[in-house]
Amino acid sequence: TFTRDIVDGLVAAVDQPEACAGEVFNIGSDEEFKTMDGIRIVEEIVGRKARTDDVAGRPGDQIRTSANIDKIRRNLGYAPRVSLEEGLRETVAWFEEQIERERQTPTVP
Repeated sequence: TFTRDIVDGLVAAVDQPEACAGEVFNIGSDEEFKTMDGIRIVEEIVGRKARTDDVAGRPGDQIRTSANIDKIRRNLGYAPRVSLEEGLRETVAWFEEQIERERQTPTVP
């Protein structure tokens, strides 16, 4: 779930306190993706293959996860708007900006 969508959910809760009294909401995405889906998207964005190692799962690893957002959608009108690909594109761009900024910052001996 992209951070902007989480913030939207929190703002919806703050703006509608009467709808939140005594309630617990999942703020997330009801779409399900595999880790490799994200890796493939990032590979496409950066134009390079990731170095990965296939390893056995660890005890407690989740096989599947997605949020049930029916209640927050119904009570607060929340709906995530940022797709996985869009969120990853923005995240990669942010990291690239940080790397470039560090390259341009003179180091003090």
